[in-house]
Amino acid sequence: MKQLLDLDWKSITNKTIYFLVYLISFFNKVLVKKIWFKKYSKIHGNGLFASTYIKKGTKIIEYIGDKVTKKEGDRRADKQIQKAKMHKLNGMVYVFELNKKYDIDGDVKKNHAKLINHSCGPNCEVEIMNSRIWISAIKDIKKNQELNYNYGYSYDTDYIDHKCKCGSSKCIGYILDEDEWSKLKKKWDFLFIVLAHNLALN
Repeated sequence: MKQLLDLDWKSITNKTIYFLVYLISFFNKVLVKKIWFKKYSKIHGNGLFASTYIKKGTKIIEYIGDKVTKKEGDRRADKQIQKAKMHKLNGMVYVFELNKKYDIDGDVKKNHAKLINHSCGPNCEVEIMNSRIWISAIKDIKKNQELNYNYGYSYDTDYIDHKCKCGSSKCIGYILDEDEWSKLKKKWDFLFIVLAHNLALN
């Protein structure tokens, strides 16, 4: 009895918890079927593609990374933008808004979700559940079809620096949130009117 009382139960309990967490992580990797694969994309660089038929509503992959404050998230996003401009790259910003206080910087090696390209006619969307970011299917996706979602860039940012090459029949030429497409249309309508007016004067 004395020997049992002398045991460091707190240490044993902590080790047991760590071991259980390790087992859960291990079985998740082994048992959870990966439904995507990586390969070259016609849109941009490498992309993710469906390795099997994916049903609408399926959570496909988690967007993981460093959890940072808004201030740090803005700093990292600016750094990524400058790096992209320096190397003449497009869409290389991996900072995701998690909530009002925190962002997720997905520019980490294990975050394969960062390879998913933008599309103006997407087959996926971003869902935030229990402080985790998931990429989920919004329609049935065929095997070997590329996964994509709308990056949701704001019209008020430098959207003009982010040209879109998604090839979708809905493509508007820029990586822009669909809710803001009307602003772009109004801008081009205005420029067309100005151009027509100037031509009429000449």
